[in-house]
Amino acid sequence: MKIEFKYDFHDKGTNAGDVPDGHIWLDVGNTLKPGVIDHHSSDGYSCTAEALQKNLDLLSGIKSHLKDHDSVVLNTHKFPDADALFSMWLVQYYLDGRKHELPKNIDAIVKYVSEIDKGFVKIANRPVTLYQVLSFQAENYRDPYEFQKCLDIITIAIDKNAHDGFSFMDGNILEGMADSEELQKLKEQILGDYDNYEKDRDMICKKSQITLPASDNYTVASPEKVRALIWTAQPTCKHHRLWARHEGYELTVVPMADKSYSPDEKSIVCTDIIISLKPELAEKYSLRPLAVLLEQYEQEKERSVLGEENNTKRDHSSPRGEQKDGNRFFEKPWSLTADPWYFTGDGTLVQSPHSGSLLSLREVIHIVETFGECFIKEYRMNILVPLHTIPYISATF
Repeated sequence: MKIEFKYDFHDKGTNAGDVPDGHIWLDVGNTLKPGVIDHHSSDGYSCTAEALQKNLDLLSGIKSHLKDHDSVVLNTHKFPDADALFSMWLVQYYLDGRKHELPKNIDAIVKYVSEIDKGFVKIANRPVTLYQVLSFQAENYRDPYEFQKCLDIITIAIDKNAHDGFSFMDGNILEGMADSEELQKLKEQILGDYDNYEKDRDMICKKSQITLPASDNYTVASPEKVRALIWTAQPTCKHHRLWARHEGYELTVVPMADKSYSPDEKSIVCTDIIISLKPELAEKYSLRPLAVLLEQYEQEKERSVLGEENNTKRDHSSPRGEQKDGNRFFEKPWSLTADPWYFTGDGTLVQSPHSGSLLSLREVIHIVETFGECFIKEYRMNILVPLHTIPYISATF
């Protein structure tokens, strides 16, 4: 009996809650429990594909469900990335035909997805990669037929890797796609994206040198500067970080689509911003102090704009995720809300709250450009970082 797979998509950062029978949540849900596999809830896994590989027991409920049913709903986040797509493919492979096993090249698959999730995948000599093709095709996720093509592309790539020895990084790994004209169209879109990047870089980007404090496990005489590319408006290109790193930029600040919060019949624009450090620098630098500062400013801006009693924009009932060893979000200042400024365990990525930030893009850029100047290795200090629109805040590191 062939399984019918259906798909449902949620905002990033959505909590899974009680999972209905026949549903699996992947790369979204903020926890690891039966029916939910999301690596963002734990520092123990590099990607959701790895969390899936090492926690197949979390699919036991689905296996029982399939004894009497022939359909499964796979839940992931909107605009699914490589980790979400490969994880969905792996679940289908594991369940379909009642195989209940993963492909023999699962370690190579997890390694590739992990490198993408950490930002290690580069353009190298070819401007078109499997990762880019999947990213562009996944933009059509709302169309079931077009979304299925993502999984079909992964099937080709995994087969090429397992049987023909192609690396997932190899630009030729997609040779053999049934519709070569469609692949060519995707390649043209990717090359057009680079043209958009060049326009962004020259027209709406600010080139800067940002001082970063050294991470705890790296010894340097003083903070050092890295090359940064800062978007002062929403990008017109999709692969902004990839193109920027290809040109030698080590830090990017990118505003995404604005969000809105509407208390008391009025609408407040909230910014969605991603700050990313080149992953090869994870041992040397950390953006964790920046995440501390941004969260503190966010809390002060909330008090200033919303007041103490009407502060309903973010859930303040509990911290993000589940309380367990290593959950960084149970530490202050993040523990005051379930929707804090997010940062990865390796300290290379910081992102505004899921509900958006009350801080303006200009304010965030100001913080990014100035926070590192206040650090001196091996000293403890109180710092003041001024913003024109909110009160001063003392942050201790």
